[in-house]
Amino acid sequence: MKEFETWAPALPADLEIDVARSLFVPQRGPHHCESVFLRGHLERVYNALEETAEGCVHSAAPEHIATLLVEAAQAQFDLAALYVELHDVDKATCLSLGDAQGNRRAVTWDEWCGFVASSAERLLRERLD
Repeated sequence: MKEFETWAPALPADLEIDVARSLFVPQRGPHHCESVFLRGHLERVYNALEETAEGCVHSAAPEHIATLLVEAAQAQFDLAALYVELHDVDKATCLSLGDAQGNRRAVTWDEWCGFVASSAERLLRERLD
C-alpha cells in the first residue's frame, strides 16, 4: 500500500493545510474504518485507483465495465488522484464525540486536538507514575 505524501501533482496550495489536517481526522463507525485516521481510507482509495489504472478490476465487474474503468483511470489518473485527496477534506469541520449513552456533541478541530493532547498527557503520566 502506498503511503500518503501527496498523490495529486497539482494540489492547490491553499488546500494543502486542509488536506494535511484531514489525514488525522479520527474514523469510527460503519464508514471509513480502514484505520484509526482518515489517512488509511485515502490510502486505500488511492491504491484502488492505482490498481485499476494497472488493469486490476474485481472479477465480478462485467468486461465492458472493467475496460471502461481501466481506460478512465489511465486517461484521468491525475484528476482522479486529486479527487481522492479532496473528497473528504472537510471532515475536520464536522467532528463529533459520543458518550456511552449514545449522545453526540459537535466539536471543533481545536477542541479535538486539545482532547487528544490532554488524553495523551494523562496516559503518559499514568505510565510514568
